[in-house]
Amino acid sequence: MKIFKKSVIKILIRCTLFLIASANMFCLYSCNKRSSMDTGSISGTSCELNNENYNKKRANIMKKQVVIGLAFIFIILMFGCSKENSRNSIILDEATSFFSDFDVVGDNVYIYCTIVLTNTTSKERLFKVKGFFDDDLKGHLLLERELYAYGEEETTTFFLHANETKTFEICFIGKFGGRGIKENRLLPKIEIIDVN
Repeated sequence: MKIFKKSVIKILIRCTLFLIASANMFCLYSCNKRSSMDTGSISGTSCELNNENYNKKRANIMKKQVVIGLAFIFIILMFGCSKENSRNSIILDEATSFFSDFDVVGDNVYIYCTIVLTNTTSKERLFKVKGFFDDDLKGHLLLERELYAYGEEETTTFFLHANETKTFEICFIGKFGGRGIKENRLLPKIEIIDVN
């Protein structure tokens, strides 16, 4: 993710510099063309004044281009950082999180897990926990690949205080696929979805 972000930033900077350089070349070409036209029709003093005016205009255009380019890069960086921060604000401790057990009751499968989560921000966070069960879908234990977790209070929304680490007992509930065998006893792939 960091490597991807760095490469995107480099591309944005290069594109901005290319646009500024292209605009400057166009401006310089226009000034030279106008200046050569003016040389044949008016006196030298007027031509010098015109060249000076063109140079001032060109300098102003360059300043505007630099400011716009820097603002564009800043906005892209801020947007990328805010998305990354919200995505990584809650961390799953995979070393202490684990799959516990599962039950088949009627048409439903109940998959129990214990997960340890840390809120790395200085704000309270509300979030949902999504699990991915590709192996159990292929093995016909489940009819669905993605399931949302329920907490002890039978809600799909969880809460962490600022900088808090907490253990959650969660249960994924999915439709039974007809074969009551769990493919493995691994913790499913977990995604934390921020709902703040």
